[in-house]
Amino acid sequence: MELIAPRPVTVEDLQQRLLKPGETVLCYFLLPQTVAVFLVSKERFSVQVVAQKREEVIKLVRAARRAEEQAATSIASLSKLEPETLNSLYEILVKPVEPLLPKDGRILVVGDSALLTLPLEMLVPHYGPEDRRRFEAERRSNKLLFNEYATLSYLGERFEFAYLPSLSALASQRFYAVPHAAFGRNLVSFADPVFEREGAAGAHAPGTDATLRSLMRRGADERISIPRLPETADEARDIAGALGGRTDLFLRDRAQERSLKAADLKDTRFLHFATHGLLGAEFLQLKLDTIADELAAGPEGEAPGRPAKATGGGSAARTAAVSQPALILSLVGELNGEDGLLTMREVIEELNLNAELVVLSACNTAGESDEAYNGEGFAGLTRAFMFAGARGLVVSHWAVESLSTKELMTDMFRNLALGNPATTALAKARAGIRAAPLDAGGQRYSRAHPYFWAPFVYVGD
Repeated sequence: MELIAPRPVTVEDLQQRLLKPGETVLCYFLLPQTVAVFLVSKERFSVQVVAQKREEVIKLVRAARRAEEQAATSIASLSKLEPETLNSLYEILVKPVEPLLPKDGRILVVGDSALLTLPLEMLVPHYGPEDRRRFEAERRSNKLLFNEYATLSYLGERFEFAYLPSLSALASQRFYAVPHAAFGRNLVSFADPVFEREGAAGAHAPGTDATLRSLMRRGADERISIPRLPETADEARDIAGALGGRTDLFLRDRAQERSLKAADLKDTRFLHFATHGLLGAEFLQLKLDTIADELAAGPEGEAPGRPAKATGGGSAARTAAVSQPALILSLVGELNGEDGLLTMREVIEELNLNAELVVLSACNTAGESDEAYNGEGFAGLTRAFMFAGARGLVVSHWAVESLSTKELMTDMFRNLALGNPATTALAKARAGIRAAPLDAGGQRYSRAHPYFWAPFVYVGD
């Protein structure tokens, strides 16, 4: 019922029953002419109203994400990210309440509309004349591509944020928390699934094939191609090595939907998926007996090393009740009655978790493309895993660059193994990425640009 018809969460609920000492909730509401910011801690309740039109905020968020999304097809587009945009968003969203934010406590962020698609960590707190001079001088020097972004300071250096799809999700987690259990396994990972094989024997099952063709707008004579993600197997092995202890890796043919559903995951501490995500402005129409409506395909592209997500959209009236986001697992071979598409409904109904953390190291697993700013993607798979028993998740806000993702994930899990909380482990891993250049395709890049370090955020309690 909390998922279908969530009840309101009051300030009294937050202050007396939900929040822990040192925690602060930031709730945003985009109104037609203003932005309302609610700040609640156990000791304080404050409301700030910023005179900024809803449509202008959405436009700024789109501008902040556009360069990262376009990098899937052209890495040079990253230079289009303007520090003024990130600073303007800081001035609207954070500056009015920053004096009230704890320096060391947890900050739980509940966004609204486009704000659900924005990592606050990438905002720039100040960009005055001297900051501009340094930025432009470094860009002109051309010593290291994108290193001008290393001259900026970012909000993620000041605060650690945890994100929530809604306040009702926090209430559900804390009012109906899954009892803690002893962990018998450190890690279960699904990576590098088999999406296709050459020859008739490697074809998709009829139902899976029909769904994929509709989602990707492919005719009966056109070949469906879903790029393999071979580097994700290395990512899974490196994470297992960083954690130690008992780990189970489901790679290639073993990365099956049936294997996941059949596994007893109640004693698994970390659950890791490294694959493609199927997401869109209107959730994808999956697992229907008949797919009659044509679905419009979203933009496709490939970031250095890891392809972008597959997307789709269609008739909202037709698909609203049955369409869902999904993760793609192995699609060919003997699937044991499954189609290889793990949907939101299946996560809720068929997984029984007690995980400390679920990591969706897939393309854009948090949600939206540039056309989708209602926040539904963010609230989809993430909330599903929370209701299935995950205490927290790490998800991505745009198509990820594979080498940086592999390093960030391994470092994050290494930090977790050392006893760091998830937000701290992720923050330290981000800092490591920002500080280390990348050599790829014969080009050397600075990874100070938010594209490389900012897509992954922590969601949950």
